[in-house]
Amino acid sequence: MRFIHSPHLTSSYLNKSVPIIRENYSDSVLVNRYLRNPAGSGYVIPDVRIPSEGVIIDATIGYKDVNTPQVQKFFNYSPNTSTVIIVTPNQPQVYIPRPSPLGP
Repeated sequence: MRFIHSPHLTSSYLNKSVPIIRENYSDSVLVNRYLRNPAGSGYVIPDVRIPSEGVIIDATIGYKDVNTPQVQKFFNYSPNTSTVIIVTPNQPQVYIPRPSPLGP
């Protein structure tokens, strides 16, 4: 991908013509934001989190599944997350649904 710099695209021009996605907890799409352990210790940083849809998207070059510690933390630290999508180069994306709780 090539980026082209143009002196005509000043910040004042962009502020008037391009919608800005502001990042805070209430936004629709959170990019590289800390997801803290509700128990108080630890965190994980998902690549993309869409809280309103219960989805986390993780891009990786390695193999990940429901047993991977990072994926487990996504579910444990975000009770509203129902699906983790793993995106890898040259491979189909993998949809990991929230594991069912173990019964008695």
